[in-house]
Amino acid sequence: MKKRSRRTIAKALSVAMTAALFASGITAPQSQAAAAKAKKLSVSAAGKLYVGAYSPYTKTKLKVKVTPAKANQKVTFKSNNKKIATVSKKGVVKAKKKGKVKITVTTKAKNARGKKLKKTIKLNIKKYKAPTGINASISATNLNIGDTATITASLTGNPTKKTLVYTTSAAGVASVNNKGVVTAKAAGTATITVKSSVKGNKGKILSKSFEVTVNGGGGI
Repeated sequence: MKKRSRRTIAKALSVAMTAALFASGITAPQSQAAAAKAKKLSVSAAGKLYVGAYSPYTKTKLKVKVTPAKANQKVTFKSNNKKIATVSKKGVVKAKKKGKVKITVTTKAKNARGKKLKKTIKLNIKKYKAPTGINASISATNLNIGDTATITASLTGNPTKKTLVYTTSAAGVASVNNKGVVTAKAAGTATITVKSSVKGNKGKILSKSFEVTVNGGGGI
């Protein structure tokens, strides 16, 4: 009985204090501020998708932004055709096969009308073609300090990704830029390699190398 009477008294005091605060124009503090209303939803894909053997482009993450920043940034994702592409709870789209798919993004936050914002992004998943080979030649392999040589290279098989990467085994002897121009720096030898940025149709990086000799004497 004593415990019940104490609880009753405590509740009565709480109600009385709240009423007194309200009458004086003071409101009790809230634990959390009301969430901002969503005004705009922006969605974009980080990259294009391709399916096929050795394709490195089977996944892309959707970039999502709810405006204003103070609005709840949480969203949900849904694919209209999971046979073509799926989407994770974090917005990572995974291509399954060639075709077109729609990904719908819905906000957790509501707008001023009390409705959630929705936006649909269309993705066109294409067939990936891996390179079948590499052709490369160099204009000169015997250079004097200060001389330059040019590597002419290309990937065969009409690949989706045609980017080539150039490297040198000794940058102090001979450097190479991303256009395949070799510059002689100091006497010695260096191996200049040109390779594909992606795997070929047999699952390996395609490459070709040239040994460049730089003579001690400079050019004229």
